Amino acid sequence: MGKLRCEYALSLAFSYVHNDNDYDYIREVCLYVIGWIGDSSCLPLIKDKLTNENNLKIKIAAGSAMRQIFWRSPNCQYEVLCLLKDVYYSENAESIKWRLIELISTISGKNLGMKESKNDPEILIGDIDKAIIKTNKFLATI
Repeated sequence: MGKLRCEYALSLAFSYVHNDNDYDYIREVCLYVIGWIGDSSCLPLIKDKLTNENNLKIKIAAGSAMRQIFWRSPNCQYEVLCLLKDVYYSENAESIKWRLIELISTISGKNLGMKESKNDPEILIGDIDKAIIKTNKFLATI
């Protein structure tokens, strides 16, 4: 659906992504659709999922959706980085913090010390302590 850029698909994704009664897999796919079809106006919704969602896979999908919007609309880089900065400083779960570092690194083009494994995108590689220091220094400049 994402490659079709279908507005109907986007409206369907919006309706299902908010429904906590649906299967988490459907909500996860909806976030990917929003990432591929949506634009910067979708970023607050995605930030909400990154901040308030309890399901780790949904949070990761929200981060991926944010990255997808950036790839299609590089002019929203600063806006995306500011949103990720807010989420980064409000997040306590280490596994999400590591993902956020990887996202910030990808979107900023800075080597912050965390990257996805080439063999398995579920695995992050890097020294988390050094990555946190680098990320904090970088985010202080935004």
